[in-house]
Amino acid sequence: MEESEDGGQSLAPVYIYSPEYVRMCDSLSKVPKRASMVHSLIEAYALHKQMRIVKPKVVSMEEMASFHTDAYLQHLQMVSQDGDDDHPDSIEYGLGYDCPATEGIFDCAAAVGGATITAAQCLIDGKSKIAINWSGGWHHAKKIVKPKVASMEEMASFHTDAYLQHLQMVSQDGDDDHPDSIEYGLGYDCPATEGIFDCAAAVGGATITAAQCLIDGKSKIAINWSGGWHHAKK
Repeated sequence: MEESEDGGQSLAPVYIYSPEYVRMCDSLSKVPKRASMVHSLIEAYALHKQMRIVKPKVVSMEEMASFHTDAYLQHLQMVSQDGDDDHPDSIEYGLGYDCPATEGIFDCAAAVGGATITAAQCLIDGKSKIAINWSGGWHHAKKIVKPKVASMEEMASFHTDAYLQHLQMVSQDGDDDHPDSIEYGLGYDCPATEGIFDCAAAVGGATITAAQCLIDGKSKIAINWSGGWHHAKK
């Protein structure tokens, strides 16, 4: 054990583990048996002897609601009962592909979330400076932030009336050859295709939604992956 700066022994890293937790994580269809393989490696290198093992708690519905909306949790419970991976609303919540909504996924989420909270509590309580939940941190479920569609008035805060009127006009018929379009940054890799006005309102609304999340203190980082690529200008 290394010595700390004050001459005392440093705290051992905390390893969040229990056989029940590993079995639960092993059942995930996209990473089958991964949790037990990781634990086997830890034992093979005798790393568990250098760490303090702490049994994870299972997070409650109320604790999960601190991070996720009620709508998301209710949806997760619903698809978890029958393993409905084809529900049309699942994609909105980050479920599907490598995060399938398999049967029992709610209980698994409660276990993984509980293990992470257990690790965080160990840090808060000063039990260690390092706490590891090897089976956490790989999913894409999210507290739902549904993007708004920007109104004409909101768009007018960033663009001139002339630009917006032109965008509406070319959007109706997909007129990519209008002589005035180049003046507004339209054409080439920003073609004035049919419906471009509605697309601009959606992308702009998503960016405004992200900005509002920052203003409201919901996060220090807000990302609109589909924004910021166009050349339209005031």
